[in-house]
Amino acid sequence: MSYLEEALRQKQKELESLIAKVERSKYRHIKGQIKVKKTMPISIQYRRTKEEPYKFLRKNEHKTAYAIAQRDYETNLLYHARKQLDGIKKLLNNYQPKELGDIYTSMNPVRKTMISPYVLSDDDYAKIWLSKKSASQNSYQKPHPYYTLNGEHVRSKSEQIIADRLFAAGIPYRYEYPVDIDSYTTFYPDFMVLNKRTRRVYILEHLGLFDNPEYMRNNFNKLTQYQRAGYLQGESLLFTAEVEGKGLDIEVLNTIIEHYFT
Repeated sequence: MSYLEEALRQKQKELESLIAKVERSKYRHIKGQIKVKKTMPISIQYRRTKEEPYKFLRKNEHKTAYAIAQRDYETNLLYHARKQLDGIKKLLNNYQPKELGDIYTSMNPVRKTMISPYVLSDDDYAKIWLSKKSASQNSYQKPHPYYTLNGEHVRSKSEQIIADRLFAAGIPYRYEYPVDIDSYTTFYPDFMVLNKRTRRVYILEHLGLFDNPEYMRNNFNKLTQYQRAGYLQGESLLFTAEVEGKGLDIEVLNTIIEHYFT
C-alpha cells in the first residue's frame, strides 16, 4: 500500500467514525429554528415551525436555543464530512496502485544508465542514499570487537543490537556518517536512519553512560548543538540510553523503530 493510499484510508476511517458519532447525537431530531444577534449581549429569537413567527426567548428558555445551535452545527458538520468521505471513496475506487517510481525500477540496467529519473521507488531512493560515501571518518578508536550483520565495526554491544535490528527490519542506516553542524563543527552520530516511505532522515544517538556525569555533560552540549542546527528532539533527533546494570531497553528500541521507520 502506498503512502498516499494509506493516508486516504486512514482519513476514511476517521470520517466514518466521526459521522457515526454525530449521527448518534441526541440533538439530531430537535425541532425549531433560531436567530442569534452577532453581538453581545445575547439576543435569541425562536420559532418551532416555519409557519410560526419568531419570538424572543427569555434567559430561562436559552437551553432550547443552545440545543438547536448544536443541532445546526452537527448538520453542517455531517454534510461536509459526508461530502469529504464520498470524494475519498471515489478517489480510492479510481486510484491506480502502480507506483511511479516502479517505472524506473522495472527498466533494464543498461537503459537505467541512459536516463535521469524524475521519480524513484522507495528502494531505489534508499540505494542511492546508502551509496553516498564520505572521506571524513571518526578518528576515535573502537576498542571492542563488535561487528554488525551489515559488517560495520561498532563501539558497543548496544550499538551492535541497534544496527542489527535496523538491518533485520530492512531500514536503511549509516553508521557514524559525518554531519556538519556549523562551519567549524562536525559530528559523527551513531546512526543516521532513513524512513524510505517518507524520505525523512533521523539522527539516532545511543547514550551508553547515562549515569556518568561528565559523559552526560558532554552529551548535553552535543544534543543542544544538534537542536540549534535544526535537529529537534522527537522530530529528527532520537536517542536511546542505558546505565550501569541496566542495558539497552529492547522494547523501547522496537517502539522507536515502529513509530518512526515503518
